[in-house]
Amino acid sequence: LPWDAPFVPGLLLRSLRERGELGDVDAAVPSSRASRWGFEPLCGWYTQSCLPVIERRIDAGDYRAGGWLHEVRTANVDVSAWGDPAVLFYNVNTAEDLVRAEQISSTRSGS
Repeated sequence: LPWDAPFVPGLLLRSLRERGELGDVDAAVPSSRASRWGFEPLCGWYTQSCLPVIERRIDAGDYRAGGWLHEVRTANVDVSAWGDPAVLFYNVNTAEDLVRAEQISSTRSGS
């Protein structure tokens, strides 16, 4: 989970882990229409079996966070129960993003 995504709920992380621990996949990632890939590669549960694929991609110069997931058994977990993916995976990278995150937070808390 990236540290600059303040709205990812712990229950979503638990759901990813529980899905992954079923043993029939190497990775569990949240599906997201807000992502250009259709899933959020930086918020996921990954087994050690992903490591050789990741290392091979890095050695080949491919540093894309989700570029290797099609090479492992991956479960996409529906995140709609936790809210809008555009909010759940909102990244705070600039001062302007922080202002927007504070607005989102105040709206979510009802203040």
